[in-house]
Amino acid sequence: MKITEGYMPYLNYQTYYRIVGDITKPALVLLHGGPGSTHNYFELLDSLASDDYCIVMYDQLGCGNSYVEGHPELWTPETWVNELIALRKHLNLTKVHLLGQSWGGMLALDYILHYSPTGIESLILSSTLSSASLWASEQHRMIRFMSEVDQRAIEIAERTGNYESEDYIIANTHFMHAHCAGVYEIGKAPDCLTRPKKTGKEAYLYGWGPNEYTPTGSLAGFEVTD
Repeated sequence: MKITEGYMPYLNYQTYYRIVGDITKPALVLLHGGPGSTHNYFELLDSLASDDYCIVMYDQLGCGNSYVEGHPELWTPETWVNELIALRKHLNLTKVHLLGQSWGGMLALDYILHYSPTGIESLILSSTLSSASLWASEQHRMIRFMSEVDQRAIEIAERTGNYESEDYIIANTHFMHAHCAGVYEIGKAPDCLTRPKKTGKEAYLYGWGPNEYTPTGSLAGFEVTD
């Protein structure tokens, strides 16, 4: 299946996109997590493209091939929703199926619920959330199952705002391995999961927060639960 790559001007920057298949067909648009992750892991879905529809993935502003830093004011949901709107217009995506994973699901929900888009054929949500406050409380419930040493390190970091201590870094690594990102053996994972990428650390910090369980950024008030 043909793969087409390109860039869309957005604000004063460039948004990278990647198309698998015929762009004139209805599109499955993939919204990656983070904020500040990249499209890379979505390349595992390339084989789903067919003669009936194409797959569109992109690096949201602030990460990967759309990397920007030094502009914390950019990292708001409005920036990323308007980027999605601009991408649909740029690629003439009149009919789309949206798949949002993690933060990408929040992006999709914000877009659909608050911007009244047309041409949305279906919505797929993967590992996402509808309430940042509920997410945070449930993450802290899981923290209570960790060792007392790790719990203490996380509590101190959240109380002091110091997320650089060795004890905290170790505790957060334990949390991530247990609940968010399993360890894989280098050489046995697909290339798209192991090749170097430019993670948007600033976008993540100002958009979400210092870790998965402490939302302090522009998304801290995200709430679409009925």
